[in-house]
This record gives sequence, structure tokens and C-alpha cells, in this order.
Amino acid sequence: MPFAVSDSLNRMNNLMFRNAASASVIRPGRILWLLYLDEKTDEKSPIYMARRTIQFLNKKGVRCEKNFFIVESPSVDDSRKDSWRSFFHSLKEEQLIADFQIHYNKSADEAIGLYAEYLTKESPDLFDGTSALFSSSLSNADFAHSMRQRFPYFEFDCRTRKFSSNETCKYVSYINDHTYLGIEEMFSLAKAEDMEYNYPSLGRYYKELWNIYIGKNRELRARPFAVSNWNEFCNICEEYERNRKKGLAWEPISLETLRNYHEKYYDKYFRKPGMGADKVQSTKDSYWRNLFALISELCGEIGGTAFLIPEKKNGQITSFRYRDQDVKELLTKAGTILEICVYFEVCESGWFDDAACGYRFKWESDTVSNELDLVLTKGFQSIIVECKATKRLEEGFYFKLSGLCDLFGINTRKVLLTTSDMETADRANITQQERGELMDVTTVYGTDLKELVDRLKKLVANG
Repeated sequence: MPFAVSDSLNRMNNLMFRNAASASVIRPGRILWLLYLDEKTDEKSPIYMARRTIQFLNKKGVRCEKNFFIVESPSVDDSRKDSWRSFFHSLKEEQLIADFQIHYNKSADEAIGLYAEYLTKESPDLFDGTSALFSSSLSNADFAHSMRQRFPYFEFDCRTRKFSSNETCKYVSYINDHTYLGIEEMFSLAKAEDMEYNYPSLGRYYKELWNIYIGKNRELRARPFAVSNWNEFCNICEEYERNRKKGLAWEPISLETLRNYHEKYYDKYFRKPGMGADKVQSTKDSYWRNLFALISELCGEIGGTAFLIPEKKNGQITSFRYRDQDVKELLTKAGTILEICVYFEVCESGWFDDAACGYRFKWESDTVSNELDLVLTKGFQSIIVECKATKRLEEGFYFKLSGLCDLFGINTRKVLLTTSDMETADRANITQQERGELMDVTTVYGTDLKELVDRLKKLVANG
């Protein structure tokens, strides 16, 4: 099979996987990769991609004999030739490959003849023509035609795990394949380091918490404000915890103190210029009543689980404690509930092969960790999800998601998940959604958990 190389970091992950995908399904006794290197080939690209591809196959349990047949153009400078030869020698010494050969030729046409002559002697059982060998599409077409004439030829669609163009080896279509792309394998292929999963708690309560979040138990007139009330409460709690004195983490939170934080929050984010003092105060009182209704529900005052433990005076709530550390983490970061509830709904559906929530990692020697809200895989496809519990979508959300997916994703669908109602959203949100589409980011929105997960499924099922 051709071993494709790339000088673009954003394409490496997908190409490396294509160089290994069919082998992870067929599980052959021997792989012979054909590699063509010319003056356009970046010096580090074949070195990086060959090592990571071989390590990926070993992790997948494909421990077969691996070899390279390499043709280099004489136009390649001597320093790169020496670097590549030294690298493949090191692979052989480490027993990551059985052997390699390097030949020199003048053109792609001469290389095609050399590959055909060598493979005729080797008599391969199967030839995988999935990856491109040359930078020229015309040379690749000529090469594929030459291989089809000589050997049992197929191409492999690694999104659907289906074999095509396999008229001379139809039997590969009957391979019973149950392999899938593991999240850790996907990120290790791109040399991610310090990978860490977040295993969220509160699984048995997630539907109850979701109903509080979307205001299902509130009055009809209050429901449209439920999500924004939740986010406001989380932001105020987060600010309060940031300013809380060291060593007093489990002291009860006074509602009077929390209301002072709320007033500052209102002045910063909601107060409109020119409002009179009476209007400002009445609006603050209205906002606080909505927050107090949420606090009361979280305290179990209308039935259900008490996620906050209230302290009362004369029958009125005056302060509360978080029930435990998991609840505290949930209520001090707006958006966490969207991330964990969709994760639990995904797990309950049992449809995806692998799922991770709050997946943290670093790339190579970076000192800054990245975090992805949700990563899901089905077969050889993946979905990377950024959760945003906000009314206002920002361009940066889409850029961050697109950049990370291009670096680490394999056959990836990029998804921005939000509870914002895009059908009634203002023009600014619609504009951001349209910009996201230009970056191949799909905006998925709604408040019905099952429907949200069904939409994620369709993104994969439809390829």
C-alpha cells in the first residue's frame, strides 16, 4: 500500500490513519509500504508519520511484519537523504520494521515502473490503493491503473469501513469487522501527551438536574429564563468561591452575601445606561426572585433531591451548603451541566463505541493543556464537541474547535453544542453559525437531551 506523507500538520492525523486503517481491519501477516520522496517532501514529515503509524498499529494489536520500499528523487538534497536513511535504519534496529529498501529515480513515471517490477516479484495477496503516493494527481491515476492491472486491488473508505473498487478481491468485503477508533488511540497518533479523562459523578441524578436546568418544573412564564438563571447563578457562585477566604471552603453561603455578589454582577452585565435608581432596583429584585426560585429548587423545596443543603430561620432559607464536592464543581462553572448531561445521555444510549467527557491533553512539549468537552467515536469516525451554555455565540468558539479538530481529529465531525434557540436567535448568532459552517463546524442546539444525542448520531450515520 502507498504510504502518504504530508507537510501540513493539519492533515497529518487523517493521513496517518489512512495509511493504517485497512490493515487494522484485515490484520495481515505482512505490510509493505511504498513511499515516494521528492524535493517537495518536508524532511520531518515521513519521520514523524512513519513512527506514529507503526506505533498506532502496534497499539491496535496488528503485530505483523512491516517493511518499506522507498524511491527517492535525485533532486532531494543530500542532507535530507542522509536523515531519512538514518531514520529507517533506526526503525529497523528498534525492530519496529523488518526491513527497508531505498532506490533513486528521476521521475514519478520511472518510479511507477520500478514499483511494478518489484511487486511482481513479491506477488502481494492484496494491494490497498487508498492513499495517494505522488503529489501529482495524474501520476497517482497512472499508478493506480498500473496496480489494478497486476494485483488484487481495493480501496478502503475508513469513514464507513467499506471496501470499494475491489472487483478482483471481493472477498475482503466479507471481513467481519468489529474494530473501532479508541479516543486514546486517536490522540496518541497525533502525539498528545498527559492525556486525562474526567469521569463525572452525579450520573443517577443527571435527568433531574437537566429538568432544573431547563426549568421544566418552573412556571411557564419563567421557563424561557431558566438556562440564563442557571448560568448567572453558577457565575456568581464561581466569583464567590474565588474570593472566599482560604480554609473556609465548607462554610455555609449566606444568601445576603450572595445577593451582594448578584447586584455587582447585574451592574456589570445587565444594567442599561440611563436607568433611574428605582427602575434599577426593581429590575435587580426581579432577577433575584428568579435566582431564589432556582436556589429553592436546588434545595429540594418543591420535592426531589436536595443538591444544596439549606439552613433556615423562621422557615426561610438564609444560607446553604453544597451537598458535596461534585455538586460544588457543577454549580461553580456555567456550562458543566450541558457537558455532563449529554455525556450521560450518550452513555445511556449505548450507541457510540467510545466516549470521554472533559478530556485533557497536551500536544508534544506544550506547557499549556487543552481540554475538550466531549469526544465520541463510532467505528472509524469521531465527533469532537464543544459545549457552550450561553445565549451569545462568539467567533472564538468556532476557531478554537476547528483548530483542535484539525490537529487531533480522525474523520472528525466538529460540533458546537448549545442550548441557545437558534431558530429565534438574533442576527449575530446566526452570523456566527454561518461562519462555523465555513469551518465545517455544525451548531447543534436544543434542550431535549435525547434529541441532542440523536442529532449527534445522525452526523456520524450520514458520514
